[in-house]
Amino acid sequence: MALPISACLALGALAIFFMRERFGFGRPAKLHGLLVGVFFGLIAVLVVNFPVTIPLGATFDTRAGPAMLAGFFAGPIAGVTCGVIAAAARYWIGGPSVFGGTLSPLVYAAVGIAAGHVVFTRLRRRPGLADFVLIALAGTLFALPCFFIDRGFAIGLTILSSAWHLLIVGNVAGVAILGMLAEGVRRSLLSHDETGRSLTMLDLARQSAKIAVWHYDFTKDCLEWDEAMFRLYDVDPKHFGGRFADWTACVLPEDLDAASAEFRQARDSGERFSSRFRIRHRDGSIHWIQAYAQCNLDTMRKPFEAIGVNWDVSEHKQLEYNLRAKEKEARERTTELEGMLASMRQGVMLFDADDRLQIWNRQALQLFGLKDNVLRAGMPHEAVVEARIAADGQFASTLPNPRTLRGTLKDERIWRLKSRNKNGAIIATTLSPIPGDGWVETHEDITDLEEATERVRIAAETDALAGLSNRAVFSRALKESIEAARNGTAKPFLLLVDLDRFKAINDRFGHIKGDRLLVEVARILSLAAGASDVVARLGGDEFAIILKQGDIAEAEMLAARLVEQVSRPHVLEGTTVQPGVSIGIVAMDEATTDPETLLVYADAALYKAKSEHMAGYRIFDAEVRQALLTRRRIETGLAAAIAGDVLEIWFQPVTDLADNHVCAYEALARWPQPGGGFIPPGDFIPVAEETGLVDKIGCLALERGLEAMRDWPAGTHLSLNTSPRQFGKGTLVPAIAAALDRHGIAPDRVELEVTENLLIDGSPEVIGELDALTRLGVGLVLDDFGMGYSSLNRLHRYHFHGLKIDRGFILRMEEDATSAAIVSAIAGLARSLGMRCTAEGVETPAQLALVRQAGCDQAQGYLLGRPSPNEQTAPVAEAAS
Repeated sequence: MALPISACLALGALAIFFMRERFGFGRPAKLHGLLVGVFFGLIAVLVVNFPVTIPLGATFDTRAGPAMLAGFFAGPIAGVTCGVIAAAARYWIGGPSVFGGTLSPLVYAAVGIAAGHVVFTRLRRRPGLADFVLIALAGTLFALPCFFIDRGFAIGLTILSSAWHLLIVGNVAGVAILGMLAEGVRRSLLSHDETGRSLTMLDLARQSAKIAVWHYDFTKDCLEWDEAMFRLYDVDPKHFGGRFADWTACVLPEDLDAASAEFRQARDSGERFSSRFRIRHRDGSIHWIQAYAQCNLDTMRKPFEAIGVNWDVSEHKQLEYNLRAKEKEARERTTELEGMLASMRQGVMLFDADDRLQIWNRQALQLFGLKDNVLRAGMPHEAVVEARIAADGQFASTLPNPRTLRGTLKDERIWRLKSRNKNGAIIATTLSPIPGDGWVETHEDITDLEEATERVRIAAETDALAGLSNRAVFSRALKESIEAARNGTAKPFLLLVDLDRFKAINDRFGHIKGDRLLVEVARILSLAAGASDVVARLGGDEFAIILKQGDIAEAEMLAARLVEQVSRPHVLEGTTVQPGVSIGIVAMDEATTDPETLLVYADAALYKAKSEHMAGYRIFDAEVRQALLTRRRIETGLAAAIAGDVLEIWFQPVTDLADNHVCAYEALARWPQPGGGFIPPGDFIPVAEETGLVDKIGCLALERGLEAMRDWPAGTHLSLNTSPRQFGKGTLVPAIAAALDRHGIAPDRVELEVTENLLIDGSPEVIGELDALTRLGVGLVLDDFGMGYSSLNRLHRYHFHGLKIDRGFILRMEEDATSAAIVSAIAGLARSLGMRCTAEGVETPAQLALVRQAGCDQAQGYLLGRPSPNEQTAPVAEAAS
């Protein structure tokens, strides 16, 4: 009887394994439940057919195991199916207790279903041996009334009193063994998820479920193996004698003593045998075997049989070895982590999914001012917060509470914030989600970094020399002010400030004094502006003020105050300088478009202020707007005029006062208009300089002048005006040399008139080009002498051939004795330096007489000849002779 029961239990284990492999032990499907119920029902049919007969004609079998475990593992469908099959089988067998025996499988199934619901659904845990024992006992208890159904209470009680131990032991053994086998399979599969091994669950389950069943009769020393045992031990059935010694021969000698001792102990006590040992296959391979058995005692408390199962657990042992290796590695990693945490600059706190503190380091304690014994592992977040508040309430109060934090971390967002602790240090805090629904906090003292960053920001936003905001800050502030003006929330003004005569001061007194002047001007602007206003240095001697709020009167008052304070004399380390200043003012309103347009308007007002030849300010109004539009039309039309060969080159004669003959012609650009008249050179030449078109105009004057020289008398010179913008590019000298060579004109017949502004620049490129022109043989004439800041050193350095006295002195000679004296002094200076002196702007006979008297060598003006498209000029006045 025992052997069939053992075979049935083994078949049950295989059936459970098959069902697990095919359908899984999760929430059972209906088909799964039905099939499991059928399999367990078939086991129960086999069990019912091999009952144990007890006194008074009653029979006993282990149908409780299949019925209860079917409902336990696979749910109601399986339990009811198995119970019905078992009940039908019991009813078919018949006997004196047929109705009670028929009802008991259904009771066992109900108990199994209830137990499975409690363990898997309510408790959500794995069942163990104790659970299966309790299930067996519970099933036995609930099935007791079935003993009284057929033959009454008295006889049923008699039967129970004589066979209760068989009932209990059989049910417990059947349920426990079959349940543990099934649970062992289930646990072996789940263990792979826990260890994280990459082997698939299907392969592990298939290998771990190779269960072999054996039976041993102590009285006969008869050992029986099923086919799986022979495969497991790699033993040829032909050479198997069926004795206990056949088993001991398979076990490695070093494991035999321990395994035999455990088996003998179980035999003598009638307890369960469990052992792990190694065997050697015929190919020499070593395998670990897990053995489970139940030793049964007879009524004399002597062992008479043992029923057990074996399976190969070599992989499990390997897993255990790997787990121990992983544990060792984890301990080593923990040590490394502790060392890393101790060496980190950041304070670290790690909380798990239950909001409990798991990891922290000393830096975190120090940043929060916590003592070493305040925190402990598993401490709730609320308690940690209370401890932090008690130590540093200001710092801790800035951190989010768990509810707010959970909402952020749920979206996998990172929480970042900065705050100060009680010592004033700036602490950067980062709260980041981690796998497992926890989070980690990092806290770092970034005071030095913040201070360095602030220094970098200030350096990036501040002009290094003046200490004012730089252009980048000004641009952002201008955009903000424009937006405020559009929204009607403010009425800001832009003041564009530019120093006059700064280049001359810088050149005369040196860059150090020039820088000191810029610093002083920056100080004046900062003190004059309001606290909310933006004062910036845009570059060079150009500044800007954004008046955030005010009206036009306030803007004019500020500009007038700046003109008065900047234009006064300034003493810079013992040197007195007196610059001028020009200011352009533009208002911002709802119609303001963009910063670029606003700057154009302010620059137009500034240009207008400068053109008035006196320190002051100018508001962008209708007049300035019209001048700007005119200037834009000139910019647009000038390029087309040059490309379309519209510009004309006229020539004005220069008279030699010694013999009243024309000694040279000055080439002058004229821009005729379609409707008649001309655009004055004073209007389009500055535009040409700013747009770069002055180079083309210069080339045009050079070409036309050289062409006209073919018809001039020998010795007549060509005088060409130049702009400082033509120098320093490296193109002027080659262009002149090529033109002279192309037209066959001697270089000494061409003179270039340069202004004092070019000399003030004094860059190496400009000096090199002036020297190259001298080497080429082209004459150099200093134009408008007396109006700038030229020094005698420059006159000598650049080898000028002549000077042209500014027309302003000539116009005032008749009424102003000082102007006449200046003209005489300049003429004398020119003679002393070996240069010829030319008076410009001679328009009356009296002026001509005065320049003769002053000692000028040449004269030029409307009296002597107006500019014309050809070389013909008006005759010299008789009075001049």
